Amino acid sequence: MPDQTEAAPKSPNSGSGEDEVITNKGDMINYIIAIGIDKYIDPTNNFEHGNCEKDCHDLIQSLTSNYCSFKPYKEPLINEKATKENIETLIKEFIDSEENNINNNLIIYFSGHGGIVNNGFSKVGCWIPHDCKRLHIDSVISNSYLSNIITQRRTQHVIIISDSCQSGKLFEQIRPNSLNFASGTIQGVEISMWAIVSSRSDQLSKAGGRNQNSKFTETLLKVFNDNQEQEFLVTELIGKLDKYFIHDKGQRPLCGRLSLQDEPNNGYFIFGSNKDRIKIRKRLELLEPALRSLNYDAQKRLFRLFIPEEKKQVVVFSGTPESGLYLISEIAKIGITIRKDYEKYVFKPPLTYQSAESRLLSIFNLAFNANFPNLDLLIKHIQSILEVKNLLFEFRFYSDVQDGITIPPLTKKQLIDQWVELINTINHKPVSNHKVFIFIIDEENSDYFKLYGKDPIGGINTILMPPVELLDSLKIEDWYISETTRNQNEFDHLMDDCIYPNVEQILKETGGKPVSTIRKICEYAKCYGLADALLYPKP
Repeated sequence: MPDQTEAAPKSPNSGSGEDEVITNKGDMINYIIAIGIDKYIDPTNNFEHGNCEKDCHDLIQSLTSNYCSFKPYKEPLINEKATKENIETLIKEFIDSEENNINNNLIIYFSGHGGIVNNGFSKVGCWIPHDCKRLHIDSVISNSYLSNIITQRRTQHVIIISDSCQSGKLFEQIRPNSLNFASGTIQGVEISMWAIVSSRSDQLSKAGGRNQNSKFTETLLKVFNDNQEQEFLVTELIGKLDKYFIHDKGQRPLCGRLSLQDEPNNGYFIFGSNKDRIKIRKRLELLEPALRSLNYDAQKRLFRLFIPEEKKQVVVFSGTPESGLYLISEIAKIGITIRKDYEKYVFKPPLTYQSAESRLLSIFNLAFNANFPNLDLLIKHIQSILEVKNLLFEFRFYSDVQDGITIPPLTKKQLIDQWVELINTINHKPVSNHKVFIFIIDEENSDYFKLYGKDPIGGINTILMPPVELLDSLKIEDWYISETTRNQNEFDHLMDDCIYPNVEQILKETGGKPVSTIRKICEYAKCYGLADALLYPKP
């Protein structure tokens, strides 16, 4: 048995078109059969670092958490459970099950020793099960057996992933990988058969260090975990993998079709990111400019925060549509909301010279798609919503010029005061614990400091934000994926529990200083590494 270092091989001691893309979406399930063997009946073949068991669990975790419709068929077969009989029994169980149908897909993953044996006619590739005492065709899981399994499966797509020595032999035996694959359909559906292997037929596959994955699976996981695309074809995998092995002459992964005579094979398997992954990507895209814009103008300008004794609701005035707090509020409402019982309404107020009541009614009627004749009925409607959820009203001033007329700042102030008076009226007569919150975004940068001075508006919490000068882009995504699970959990905590509920307290504690604000936000979420990544990005 070779030395079990990072470069240790995964082979035993005994030696050696333009077709329509058919996707795997909808109710289709991608069933995973996973096998990982570190311990063998012949202890000289053991992997002392436990890479293969870790490979199995990590691959299942990556696929099920990041991509649509992946599901383990049964518990993975690990070490002593991965005997030849148990492996064949589990695969046969799937073949005989209801899950083996055209509406599902099958992924078989193996991490362990591989090799080449003589079947009496030729040399064939194989997987080495736990109870293999010697390399003999009757003691291994041969490529011929895998070929037979492929012909028996009735799923739309099948993928064999093999992290073992000489695994590229699979392509030589289940007919050479070729573009001349058979066309046609089964039950009107284009099917496909694929293999992703860790090495060529004349190469060894490297194990990993202690508490690490094998080199190939580690790279495969990096591709799966780092992917930022909504979906990608299985054919794109080899390009994604190659860049990590381009300078490794001893190991080169392969990915391609497995061609069986008379078997249709012109479909395409697609890895589709699940909704949570898409949601996280959107939140990441917003978080970067949001926190970046908090660190503006070399700390020369501050947020101004007024905190009255009696807390009602928050009004945020933002002098720029790219302000940090505004974008953070947007992050809070993507996918899942910070306050999960929120109902949000966005208003584009008409700055016309109506009476105060008419102006309010016209704005809210437009937002609610209603026709309330007076404020009393409007208030009753809002209170009925507050019985079950909070309300977030976002008022946006897009222009100071309407119909060729420049609207003076005082008119905006009057309109804002009317909103605040209405909201205070509602919140002073609570029907439940729910309240009304307001965001006011003025893209024309009206000077609310001059309008309101140092006095709180209507006796409520107010945050005034001056225009900001944005810094260069930071790499929050790099931080997010650098330590995978830990950083991702911190990020979820940051978004779900920390920023929006605590934004008043954060700004009060920091006095609005940008760097301090960023640090405090990250401290609330225990994302200590994120603060340094934001404030001191590496070139």
